[in-house]
Amino acid sequence: MLKALRFFGWPLLAGVLIALLIIQRYPQWVGLPSLDVNLQQAPQTTSTQQGPVSYADAVVIAAPAVVNLYTTKVINKPAHPLFEDPQFRRFFGDNLPKQQRMESSLGSG
Repeated sequence: MLKALRFFGWPLLAGVLIALLIIQRYPQWVGLPSLDVNLQQAPQTTSTQQGPVSYADAVVIAAPAVVNLYTTKVINKPAHPLFEDPQFRRFFGDNLPKQQRMESSLGSG
């Protein structure tokens, strides 16, 4: 049974696909109405502006509403867990400097 399906299956599948392609291309051969579509090209619109597109007008309108935010903050970094190790403290002592860093933010809205 499986051998017969393999033997006849591929030619049968190919025949069905070819038949579907023919019916799609020539539907009048099997009595279906023809689907001829008449495409017309839309008229081209001409732009009054020549050259590159610019956002200058939008920027002039929106510029007064835009604000810039600049902030800086001192952040005390937590000590590394290694600094809590007794062996490490024995060599470097207890008075290690605290680490700080400056964090800055920039934003606009």
